[in-house]
Amino acid sequence: VETDLSAGSGVARAAAVREAAAPIIVFGEDHCFPQAGWADAIVRAHDAEWAAVGPVVTNANPDSTVSWADLLMGYGPWLAPGKSAERDHLPGHNSSYKTSVLLELGDELQDLIEAETALQWRLREGGSRLYQESAARVAHTNFDRWSTWIPVSFNAGRVFAATRSRSWSRARRLAFAAASPLVPLVRMWRHVRQGVAAGLPVSLIARVTPVLVAGLVVDAAGQAVGCVAGAGHARARLVEWDFHRNLPRG
Repeated sequence: VETDLSAGSGVARAAAVREAAAPIIVFGEDHCFPQAGWADAIVRAHDAEWAAVGPVVTNANPDSTVSWADLLMGYGPWLAPGKSAERDHLPGHNSSYKTSVLLELGDELQDLIEAETALQWRLREGGSRLYQESAARVAHTNFDRWSTWIPVSFNAGRVFAATRSRSWSRARRLAFAAASPLVPLVRMWRHVRQGVAAGLPVSLIARVTPVLVAGLVVDAAGQAVGCVAGAGHARARLVEWDFHRNLPRG
């Protein structure tokens, strides 16, 4: 199915949803690797009423401190071993959905799916329920260079905030942007707790925390810009990084 990625990957994902014939759709990245038993676990979980089912996540490139910081920022709530339970949201880009639930979103889908947390919040507002299946495991390759991770963190924050704040008043957008410097403090402690809960060594958490703080500050700056000025070219830039992971840039 031919699509134009210049405005981001949401257009392509929405096109895939409309073309797919199966009752369950799984989004997967070329740098995220399902482990043994993943497919069976996803399908079994969808026998219940869940609108979406997500996996638990491990680190596919664990030798880099930046990689661990990126993993905690992007997938901290779902680190393996995890547990099977109803969740408020699931791993972005690597979760599964009942096709009918996504189709009900109509033209909204391509914008919401660009920042999948916003999509899942929207589903929950409509009464849908989300589930994490601990028997479904994936190994995610994270950004492991400062030169890629920093711009990705900024642009991801900008896209997320622009998507999240689409229906907000101008006053609410400005208020969020003004409060954005507080976001890294809240998220840092949250991600540290997630690492501890997943059984990561204390020495690793101590080494990763300063790097994590740097990424969270950059992400918060991106969110402030996204609230005030929208996504701009951030969606197209994220497509470049996601499809050419860790390539150096001029």
